[in-house]
Amino acid sequence: MNERTPPEGQPEPHEGSSPEPEPTGSGPIGRPERPAGSDAPTEATPAAGSAGAPAYEPPPAHEPPPAAAPPAAAAPRSPPPAQPAVQWQAPAPAAAMPGARPPRTTLSAIGGVALLALGIVGILFGALFLAGAAFVSQIAGDFIGEIPDVPDGVTAGGIVGGVIAFFAVLVLAYSVAYILGGIGVLRSAEWGRWLGIVVSVISGLIWASGMSSGSDGFGFAVVMFLIHLYVFFVLVFRWREPAVPVAA
Repeated sequence: MNERTPPEGQPEPHEGSSPEPEPTGSGPIGRPERPAGSDAPTEATPAAGSAGAPAYEPPPAHEPPPAAAPPAAAAPRSPPPAQPAVQWQAPAPAAAMPGARPPRTTLSAIGGVALLALGIVGILFGALFLAGAAFVSQIAGDFIGEIPDVPDGVTAGGIVGGVIAFFAVLVLAYSVAYILGGIGVLRSAEWGRWLGIVVSVISGLIWASGMSSGSDGFGFAVVMFLIHLYVFFVLVFRWREPAVPVAA
C-alpha cells in the first residue's frame, strides 16, 4: 500500500531506481526555487507594503558638505640674489666756484679780535688823556708860572696841556686804525688785512724799543710785543685756508 501508483500516461519506475523526490511546500509544484540572494520576494520574505513588512524609514537628513580645507601655505619665496658689495667712498670735496676765494683761517680771526680789543683799550686811554689835558694844564700853570721870552698869552700850563691833548688825539686816531683793521679782518676784507699788518709792524717796533730800554715796564712791553708779532704772522702767512683744487 505504500507504493504509489504512477498516474496514467507516466512510465512506471524501474525497480532498483531511486524514487523521484517529492515536491516540498517551499513553492508551487512545477516552479523551480529561486536561487539564494535573489531580489524577488519569496514566501519567507514578505513583500513591501504587506502586514509583515518593516516600517518605512526615511533617508537620513542631508548632511552639510565637509568644510573646505584651508589653502595650502604658499611656498616660501626664494631670497633675492645678493647684491654685490659696494665699497663706501668718501664724498669728493665740493668744487670751488671759479673766482671764489677760500675762507680766512681761524688764526687770522683771532688776530682780528686782538686788533679790535687793543683798539677799544686805546680809545679809552685816549679819551682819558684828552679829558685830563685841561686839568694838567691848570696844575702846570700854577707850579711853573710865567715862562720868560715867550709871546704874550703863552703859559707853561697851556704848553703842557697842549702836548697832552696832542698825544691823546694821536692815541685816539691810532686806536681807530686798530678797530678798523680788526673789523676788516673779521669780515675777511683785504684792506683790513693790510691795515692790520701795518699797525702790527709799527706797534711791534715801539714795544720792542721799550724792551731794550730795560725800564720797569719790561714785562708789559714783552707781552705787547708778542701780541703784535702774532698778529703780523697770521695775517701774512695764515690769512686764508689752502685752495681746494677743482675736480676735472
